[in-house]
Formats: sequence, structure tokens, C-alpha cells
Amino acid sequence: MANDFDLNTVPMAEGAEEFEQQTDSPNEIIVSQSSSKNMKNYTSSDEVINQAIGEEELDPEEGMCFGTLEDARAYYYRYAARTGFVVKIRTTGWETRNDQRVVVNQALHYNRDGYCTSRVKTPKRRKTVASTNCKVRCYLALDKMTGQWRISRVELSHSHPLNPNLSGMFSANRQLIMHVKDLIQQNDQTGIRPSKTYQALANAVGGPANLTFTEKDVRNYSSRHLRIFRDETDPKELLKHFLRMKVLNPNFFFEIDVDENHSIRNVFWADARCRAAWEYFGDVMTFDTTYKTNRYDMPFGSFIGVNHHGMSMLLGCALLRNEDTHQSLQMRSALETTLPHTRYRWCIWHILNKIPNKLVGYRRFDQLIICMKRIVFESKSKDSFERDWNDFIEEYDLHNSRWLNDMFADRHMWVPVFFNDEFWAGMRST
Repeated sequence: MANDFDLNTVPMAEGAEEFEQQTDSPNEIIVSQSSSKNMKNYTSSDEVINQAIGEEELDPEEGMCFGTLEDARAYYYRYAARTGFVVKIRTTGWETRNDQRVVVNQALHYNRDGYCTSRVKTPKRRKTVASTNCKVRCYLALDKMTGQWRISRVELSHSHPLNPNLSGMFSANRQLIMHVKDLIQQNDQTGIRPSKTYQALANAVGGPANLTFTEKDVRNYSSRHLRIFRDETDPKELLKHFLRMKVLNPNFFFEIDVDENHSIRNVFWADARCRAAWEYFGDVMTFDTTYKTNRYDMPFGSFIGVNHHGMSMLLGCALLRNEDTHQSLQMRSALETTLPHTRYRWCIWHILNKIPNKLVGYRRFDQLIICMKRIVFESKSKDSFERDWNDFIEEYDLHNSRWLNDMFADRHMWVPVFFNDEFWAGMRST
């Protein structure tokens, strides 16, 4: 039976505006090494632990403790910035406590770790970095006795030269301070082009090399933070277009979510044809955000259903400020709030697409992939899947892969055999 969802009265999911960009999901985890007995304490448990020598902090060491995970991450990010490299969150470990999942460990890797070439051809991406197989990393673990976060293991030796002078130009380290943002907005209101604004800012500090941002950052800020109520802006034209569509057909529906500065955060719209398709074919729906080709770099989300001929039907569209949907806690929370009786599953394509990155270091990699896909797609029952999966882990010695362990724990969210008793209209991926 189709879900009871009236586009005239039900607004966008309350959790939609809370999509925060994350680099890893709770299912992609590796538990860090066991606690060190002789732990170093650099301060009390109530505050961030930063031991500085002059103006420079100490380099990371095993046993250093921090009040919160955010404090520990911020400390390591500062170390990376002054050293000349960029950090990414590689894996996050979770535990269930009092029916709530909490983070218990996290692995911070150099963003160019991995191998130079992959055995599996990956799809083209707009932002890519060359891998150097660098082993620099930092493992953070929650001390269950004290509640502090501790560096349980750290590797600081790079496999390549570093240039700290270029650290400010890494995309992760570039930033616009409040003064610069105010100047960009003032110049934009008076019609001054972003390139002229950037030149003026560079001349004020003695050249572009002394800035912590690029001309592209100025352009992006100018375009992404246009106020919806300002004259001659794309957001205002979008609103005008939606209002015209509403006049032409009262069944046209749209919702625009703005922040406190009246900047667009999320947009949803569905015309009369989409709404009619929802009434007939809204039993199963996919939500895909793989498109990001507009000038504001806002992900375009499409709600897709299937009609009685097996053909795809557009049910609605959205533009999002941030994209974080696959295996997302915010996505799950929004669905449980607005559509409590809806069954939610993960896109199996996204999961299998992570195999090269997660398991490339294991022996017999090619055979491993073939065996895993056979078990996932050809299992006839839940019991046979679980039995074959355990044999697969044993044969390829994958007991230490926390990603596989967590994917098995959440097997009811993505393995096809667990959905045999439900109607999915032949859809299992976006």
C-alpha cells in the first residue's frame, strides 16, 4: 500500500536541513588498538589537552589525552596544517549503549593514503587526489574509565616530502574570516566583481601568497550565499518561477528552506505529474544525490519510483546545501520522523563500490571480491547467507576487518535475501 503522504500539507522532512557533511558512516569502522597502560595526561579531563612549547604545540604522541573527540581531532588537524598535509576521517567505531550508538574510536589518515593505482576502475569524480601509500595516521580511542579521548597509536613518518608553506592552499585549510566575508558581501551589493575583490584583498597583505584562500573561494562564497530577497539573484528568480508554476497549476508544490541569513538551505518541488505519479506508484521510492553540476555546487536530489511497466517515474526533486544521505543517521532520523511506517534500506551499489577501498590490502583480493558478491547476490535464505558469510570471513582471514563486521551486523539493511518478503518493485540501488 502506498504511504499516506500529502504534498499539500506535509512539509519537507524536519531532519533534511540538518544534513551535515560527514566523511564516513557509522558502518565503516575499525576499532583502534587496545589502551596503553601507562597513559600520559597533559591536563585535566575537563578541558582540551594541548601542551605547547612557545607558540607551537607538541607533536602527537601515544597516550596524549583530550576532553572530547572534537578536541582531539582539532589538535591533530592543527598539527597537520603546520606540518603540510591534510587529514581525513578514515573510519569511525561505534558501540550501542543504552539503545544509543556512540562513537568509541576514530582513525585519522593522511588524505593521500592508499595505493597509486586501483585494480578496479572507479567512476570519475570531480575532486580527486593522487595516492602515495603514505602510512601517516592517528588512532583515537575513548577511555571508558575516564571518559577522555586518547591517542592509542600514531605514525608520523611520511613516504614523501612535505612543504608546510603550501599548507594554507589545501582546500581543507582554506578559510574566509568574518572581515573578508563582510567585504565580499559589501562589494557584491555594489556590483564589484569577485576578481576585483580578491585583487584588493591580496594587495592589502602583500600578495596572494599571504592569503588563506583563493579567488575561487571568493567566487564560491559570493554565489553560494546570495540572499533570497536581494534583487537580481538566482534565488529570487527561482522563487518567481515557482510562483508562476503555482499560478499555472495549483497542484504544483514547492518548499524553500532558508537559514537565519535568508540564504537558501534546501529546496523541494514536485509538479502535478509528479504528485499524480506518487499517488499511483509511491509504494517504493529511491532518493539519489549523485548529480552536482549546477554553479552553486548544491547536490540535486531526485525521488524516483517505478510504474506498472517497470519504467522509472520522477516523483519529486530537491536541491540540498549539503549531501550526506547514504547510511546517514540524519537520513534515518528524518524518515522515522516523517514516514514512521516506511521500510528503509541502503543502496547496495554504494556499499559494493567501497570494497576496493576497504579490502584492497588483503591477500587474494580479486577472488575475495568475486566470492563476496556471490554470497550477497546468490544466497537463497538468511541462514545460508550467514553460514556462507562466516565461511568467507574464515577462508580469507578477514576477522579484523571492522567494516565487514559492521556490514554483517547491519545485513538486514542491504543484503537482498533479507528483503525477499517485501515489495520493492525490482529496485535495490539508486
